[in-house]
Amino acid sequence: MAAARIAWRNYIRDVLDFSQDEAQEIVIEQGFSSPAFFARSTRENIDSLVKQINRTVIDPGNDPDTTFSINQAQKIMLYDLCDYCRFIYMVDRQHDPAFGTQANLAKINRYYSHLKNKSNEFEDISEVMPPKFDNKNTVELMESLEQWLKRNRGKGGTLLTYVIREHQNPDDNPTADPGFLVPSVEDEAIRRSLHREDQFVANNKAVWNMLYSVCHGTDAWPVIKGYKTTENGRQAYLDLVAHYQGEGQLNKRRDSAYRVLNTTHYNGKKNFSFEKFAARVLGAFEDLKNCGDGMSEHAKVTKFLSMIKEGPQGAGLDACKTLVRGSQACMQNLRTAINTLQTEDTAQQTHRLTAISGTRALAAVDGGGRNSNRGRGRGRDRDNGGNGGRDRGGRNRNRNQHGRGGGRGRGGSRDHDGTIWSDDGTTILNNGGYSQDTWSRFSDRDRRVVLQARERANSRLMSERDIAELNSLREQNRDRQQSEEPAPSPAPAPSSGNVGSGVRRGRR
Repeated sequence: MAAARIAWRNYIRDVLDFSQDEAQEIVIEQGFSSPAFFARSTRENIDSLVKQINRTVIDPGNDPDTTFSINQAQKIMLYDLCDYCRFIYMVDRQHDPAFGTQANLAKINRYYSHLKNKSNEFEDISEVMPPKFDNKNTVELMESLEQWLKRNRGKGGTLLTYVIREHQNPDDNPTADPGFLVPSVEDEAIRRSLHREDQFVANNKAVWNMLYSVCHGTDAWPVIKGYKTTENGRQAYLDLVAHYQGEGQLNKRRDSAYRVLNTTHYNGKKNFSFEKFAARVLGAFEDLKNCGDGMSEHAKVTKFLSMIKEGPQGAGLDACKTLVRGSQACMQNLRTAINTLQTEDTAQQTHRLTAISGTRALAAVDGGGRNSNRGRGRGRDRDNGGNGGRDRGGRNRNRNQHGRGGGRGRGGSRDHDGTIWSDDGTTILNNGGYSQDTWSRFSDRDRRVVLQARERANSRLMSERDIAELNSLREQNRDRQQSEEPAPSPAPAPSSGNVGSGVRRGRR
């Protein structure tokens, strides 16, 4: 006993930076000789202790006028020491100077301060509860129930998940102990809080009440109703897990996961986005892991790539898939591979949308209608048009020149769906990329149309300046085409009998 008191005194002196006389006074003279005394102490007790010590003369025989002087910082350190001693008792650990560092005392103090700021009793269960069990998706229901327990604290402030942990006595599984306060004070409390105190009895009952609220009157009720009298929430929860996550349920989840991996594919269609595709595949991999059929990262990436269709009818990610296969970082991390592919997929989707937007905007600028120079389509040229050049022949233009709709010659024109063609009629003009050879064949007008389409793709909206420039281009193009058209044949001279007759022809 004496050795334990001396060790405790030395800890207060060496680790908490009290003087030899102050540590001696606290431990030996005032009787705070072990962690248990501090665990039971309140702040009021510490205030009284410090006041008593500061009235005490240090050396009555030699210096009767000099008393102790424990300052405010030291008093706060004693407050933190009380929190530390309560915590190690709660998690069933023996004091060790390596545990009781000033940094760890501060962490534990912040943990308790956070709890006090949230609630004084920690006994109010959140109103946000999962739905009742319906046997439709028991996996999600069990996950929702576990999350509900994780969001609520029991008496003493510990999250209620400590009630349902696998090992009641944490020392039964020493390999699962990563160390004191690792990775956090909260995790230490969940992992090691005692299951044999009055506090646990109250929290075990709280878990039962939560299970009752979601299981009573459902197919899950027969699984746990045997604990209605004892209100043993821990065992009721474990029975639910055994029933809904037992071998039979695991087989169902395993089969469902493999079915997803064998039947799901991505081809770039907008009704099934890449995000949905990736989420579905990730969920299947996670289910397999939980069922004991986990795959290596390399195997998961390989499978994921095989589910993305290639070729003309595919998702257009062939080049990116090759890039992923050649990247060790991607092949060893599925999420890295997904992020790489998603970036490329997003760029392609954006390109498609902006191309459509630009095409529609150009269509709006060029206009149309009965009196415009835009034809209605493939017309019958009565005299010399036939199925010839698509030449914007409007209905009110000379029918002997272009028929009702003009013909099919594409040079420098635009189709009825808004597609813009190059002057030589061989290439569609939009905001996409072109080879050097194709670009060299473009006329100045072709290049201006492409560059303006690319500018519009950045904002997806045409400014007034864009509209004015495009209208100017259209007028120039129209004037050029009209200047290249052959002159119309002269109209036949009227017969002499009709000249000056003043007779107006009517319809028969």
